[in-house]
Amino acid sequence: MLTDGFIRLIQCHVLLNDNPSRVAQFDSIVQSNIDWFFQNASDQVSPGGSAIKLWLYAIGGSVEDANHFAYEAQGLWIAYESGRYGVKFKDIVPFANTYVDMILGIYDSSTGKYAGKVDGTTGSGNSGGDNYVRDEYIYLTEFRPDQFTRFATINSGKIASSHQITARLLWEKNRRYQAQANQVDLPAQACVVTPGHKSTQVVFGDVTLQWTGSINTASYNVYVGTSPDNLQYQDEVTGTSLVIPSLPANTKYYWRVDAINNMGEVTGEVYYFTTYDPDNIPPDPTPDQIRVTGNGGTMTAQYGSSSVPAGTALPVLHDLDIATKFFIAGKTALWIQYESTVPAALSTYVIVSGNDRPARDPKSWTVKGSNDLVTWVTLDERENESFNARGQANYYIVNDETKYKYFRLYITENAGEENTQLAEWNIYQSKTLPVELLTFNARKQQNGVLLSWQTASEANNDQFILYRSGDGKQFSPIDTISGATYSAQMLSYSFLDKDPLAGNNYYRLVQYDLNGSVTDLGTRVISFGIKDARLVVYPNPFNGSRLKFRYKAVDAHLTVRLTDLTGKIVYRKIIPVNDLEEYVIDFPVQLAAGFYILNLQDEHGDFGEQAQVIVQR
Repeated sequence: MLTDGFIRLIQCHVLLNDNPSRVAQFDSIVQSNIDWFFQNASDQVSPGGSAIKLWLYAIGGSVEDANHFAYEAQGLWIAYESGRYGVKFKDIVPFANTYVDMILGIYDSSTGKYAGKVDGTTGSGNSGGDNYVRDEYIYLTEFRPDQFTRFATINSGKIASSHQITARLLWEKNRRYQAQANQVDLPAQACVVTPGHKSTQVVFGDVTLQWTGSINTASYNVYVGTSPDNLQYQDEVTGTSLVIPSLPANTKYYWRVDAINNMGEVTGEVYYFTTYDPDNIPPDPTPDQIRVTGNGGTMTAQYGSSSVPAGTALPVLHDLDIATKFFIAGKTALWIQYESTVPAALSTYVIVSGNDRPARDPKSWTVKGSNDLVTWVTLDERENESFNARGQANYYIVNDETKYKYFRLYITENAGEENTQLAEWNIYQSKTLPVELLTFNARKQQNGVLLSWQTASEANNDQFILYRSGDGKQFSPIDTISGATYSAQMLSYSFLDKDPLAGNNYYRLVQYDLNGSVTDLGTRVISFGIKDARLVVYPNPFNGSRLKFRYKAVDAHLTVRLTDLTGKIVYRKIIPVNDLEEYVIDFPVQLAAGFYILNLQDEHGDFGEQAQVIVQR
């Protein structure tokens, strides 16, 4: 009431221009009162979904009720309208919502909420929200133009005389009409939105967007999208709501409302909400997603205890056992970090409440990612979350595309106790590729070629097949290696080609899904010259008619023998050794396509070298 009284005195002195020092003195009083309101009033959400304010400021009890609050609402409006105290339109809408809720009776007195008093207590003459309210409530049409009709028809016997209501409403109506016709300022930014910013329990389907605007706004442009940087224009409306149809579940939507009048357009803030299907709560992400916190990394926390010092691994937070939990005494804000063995892109995360004491549950938090522990990027923010049961798993969809090695859950507030606990924090990434390949290398090892590769994750992976070619065009399989099917851990594979080709060896790694899909993971080339081997066969593969090889023999003759993979001899001949160490075999009958083994035997009957040869047609 002080704000309303002193600001009226200021208006009088300003009009008369008779006492500037008194105006300055009263300005100081008004500013102090306004500062007090904004610092001491707590933010709440009414059952009707409106952002409201609650406070208690009388020593020994409350005298704040609907009657007194009428003056407060009026004083705050005049303060905003004067432009002298830095009050913004969006700052005072929650105060107006509080008063409107009292008049409309949104709070039931049986619940102990309102009952004519802002703090919820009861008192003489204040048993109902509209039982004793001054006619200053007319100023609420400035805050809430959507309530203009309601105020025009409300029971005048409980509010003020019908003459007062009629006169004030006509004055306000004319004032509103004049404001629309002769706008000289840009409109105020739209604010106090529904669904609330960062809401997660928004039912999918047709979603109604609502907001509050100022009286000098002619219309609004509404934008909606799945990315804050790519909002799509929806419509221009003259009201303060718009229905966005057919929004699917489990999707984050960003939206913005721009206010327009004949002076121009004011861009609104970007808000977001997440839709969900109440009849189809997301199941455990596995196997549709890979559990990053199951890939062998390390979970640690900012603070420790006598039994678990800070920095100690915390397997209880990702052991998939809700009977175990992480508990920290005396802390309501802290971070928990997971260091992944391989970088991953966060698609979903799950937090599970502890086995007891709901007031220890996390309430508000931020999830961030980093690759160097220095630069942290915000991936998700949540406020005023709740867990409906003990051991309750809440799923949060992020679908970020950037890979990070470190993830942190910054808990900024818990549900009320001085201690904090949770049973699980698990991170998941989408299986966008059947295999995420980290490395694929080929290197010489003695007289062979060692092929090795590593995967960061595997999904639906049946097997790998290695192919080899001498010209980079015609490839033949040389080995098959079973895959891990599903894995979020880094896995290593290797194969030693003991009989490389002379010259260039092209190795191709191909991955096969369980459903038969094929992915080419790349080709590596390594040169294996004649000097690197005692026996070199070329060309290999060959057409089955003529085969050449180099070999440094020590006897006068060599026995050349060619067998198939069953051991059956398909060709045998004794040939003389020559100084060039180069030999040609012309087969009398063209060999069938397939794999063969070339064996060389000296004059003493001892086998020397052998090599695998391939016939391709």
